[in-house]
Amino acid sequence: MGDAKPQYEVFLKVAARLQILDDLQDQLDAIAEGVVEAQTFRRALISLLDENWTVIQIGSAGIAAEELERIRERPPLSPEQRRSLLAEKYRIGNSYFIPHSEASAQEILANGIESHLEDKDFVDWHPDDVLFVPLYGRQGEILGTLSVDDPNDGRRPTATSLRMLELFAREAAVTIETSILNTELSHVRMYLETLIESIPDCIITLDREGNVVLFNSGACRLSGYTADEIKGQPVTRLYASEQQAKEVMFILRSKTEEGERGLVTGKEITLKTKSGEEIPGSLSASIMRDENGREIGTAGVCKDLRPIRKLEQKLIKAEKIATEGEVATLLSHEVNNHLTAISAAAELARSFFAKPAVREALSAAGLEAELKSEQERIETIRSEAHDISNLTEKLQVMGKGREYETTTYVEGVSMIDIDQSLEKMARNREIRILVADDKLYIRQSLRELFDADGFLVDDVENGEQALACLRRLKYDLLVTDIKMPGLNGYQVAEGALELQPELPVLLITAFGYDPDHSAVRAQRSPNVAGVLYKPFDLGKLKT
Repeated sequence: MGDAKPQYEVFLKVAARLQILDDLQDQLDAIAEGVVEAQTFRRALISLLDENWTVIQIGSAGIAAEELERIRERPPLSPEQRRSLLAEKYRIGNSYFIPHSEASAQEILANGIESHLEDKDFVDWHPDDVLFVPLYGRQGEILGTLSVDDPNDGRRPTATSLRMLELFAREAAVTIETSILNTELSHVRMYLETLIESIPDCIITLDREGNVVLFNSGACRLSGYTADEIKGQPVTRLYASEQQAKEVMFILRSKTEEGERGLVTGKEITLKTKSGEEIPGSLSASIMRDENGREIGTAGVCKDLRPIRKLEQKLIKAEKIATEGEVATLLSHEVNNHLTAISAAAELARSFFAKPAVREALSAAGLEAELKSEQERIETIRSEAHDISNLTEKLQVMGKGREYETTTYVEGVSMIDIDQSLEKMARNREIRILVADDKLYIRQSLRELFDADGFLVDDVENGEQALACLRRLKYDLLVTDIKMPGLNGYQVAEGALELQPELPVLLITAFGYDPDHSAVRAQRSPNVAGVLYKPFDLGKLKT
């Protein structure tokens, strides 16, 4: 089919053009036009298919617009039809040639594009013959097809004559898969950027020279600088003294007791804002490395310690007017509320990075090291949050003059029991759960937890709204915070007993476990199934 040298020149020209084209449509059209320009076939069609073989995008050359529209409207082939067309008897090299004499195959391909030429215009090719090359991805999946018609030499294909066509097909497969991977990578990058920007803490990354590369919105709020003002500037500009920056770098370069290096955890520093204000902060940082272990920069997270400092002042003041137990209760409540949000966010982030699609996309982009690093940071956050939770619980219990004992997250009932009961009901009908809490992040965390298991979830911010829902709809579980504006959790539970006597109620409190707590005594109520103590762990709730 034509002289090989000019054909290879056309192929190389198309390959070079693909390097400067960004749009997949333009790339597919360029490949199809290359097939025709190489004088192998007069018409070429590249079809991008989804997993059901539905045509989702087309590139073509030598085909009229009305014919392309008919192709787009053609229903997808069934799995049985696909297997029939890909039968070994039709295969020549990597291509498939289906002669017009194969009635069963031609029936499957009915309503396709008709040849513009007649039988007399060919040697042994027939106008109803079909020739296509499947486009395979790296995992062996079919991404699409390259179909051709009206051969320039008028002959049926041979393994030799198909070499040029299969080169174009291979280029099309690589182009399509690259576009798919770039799209997936773009989605992952957008998610990570959104995640970083949504975190209230200061997140900064540096290059190897210590200049700022990434500066999230939390860092902007804390420092007073815009990202454009600080990017490319030395990080020492953000420290109250250059000596502190040197101390951090010294720790990063030193080995820990466990023999690790390149890690700083919870180091107290003083930041200097754009206005000159000095702010206390807690810094956790690590050296970033590429897949070969070479240093590529530093990443750090700094938390504003001013709220904690203010809380410390409140505790000092509280000691003058309250008992030691009351102070511990206040600390437990304030810290546990925030720890709940931290634990929930860390668990959701861990679940996201564990998804096979995300791991594959990051792996394809060469970001395995960054993925591992992010997962380690998430586990550090979860571990630290759990340790702080144990500490606040210990403070409260010991403040009342008792020995400290660890307790379960749910007192009086196992979350497994609740989970199994709900799953048992779910086999026969949909399960509806009502969540009442004045904290938005608590409602969102519980909603995502129950949504993941397929339950219907309604959430409200106060007791009055909860009772209104109970009057309108029937629920299978009520989860309510105890301390809410207006009606508290006990009053909501009492109202639920009157409206829906069989409805189990799970109480939530941020005041920690206490055998004398009114929440524990409230379990004597026939409809109270148990008490959930903040911060609760999403992972433990599920298992």
